[in-house]
Amino acid sequence: MAKEVDSDGVHIGQNDDTVEYCRKTLSNEKIIGTSNNNMEEIYQSIKANVDYLAIGKVFETSTMGKKDRNIVGLELIADTKKITAIPIVAIGGINKNNANKVIRLGADSICVVSEIVKSSNPELEANKFKRFFDNEK
Repeated sequence: MAKEVDSDGVHIGQNDDTVEYCRKTLSNEKIIGTSNNNMEEIYQSIKANVDYLAIGKVFETSTMGKKDRNIVGLELIADTKKITAIPIVAIGGINKNNANKVIRLGADSICVVSEIVKSSNPELEANKFKRFFDNEK
């Protein structure tokens, strides 16, 4: 589908198509990122030459649909930052109270869902996070 709609790239989970398959199917200019929940997955993603590493769930969350995924905490972000320059996207349970910790430990981006979609004004809430993130970087 990503090829058919000429998307900028794809995000693949650990049980989705391989990075290699996505690179063959899409052009090399397309962005490919992976979900990662432990160092083994991170090493595999680095070896596969992904464009970004999504790491999570960082904190408990009800929106990821990944009840079986471990909470990785902040340590996995910090440990990953020490071994690669590949951009890190932190995901899972990130909110106003903990986003600054995630960014300071090395996340290049954050994924926030609950606090935005549950807001009475999601656009305003998303813009608050954008301003906050821009100021922290």
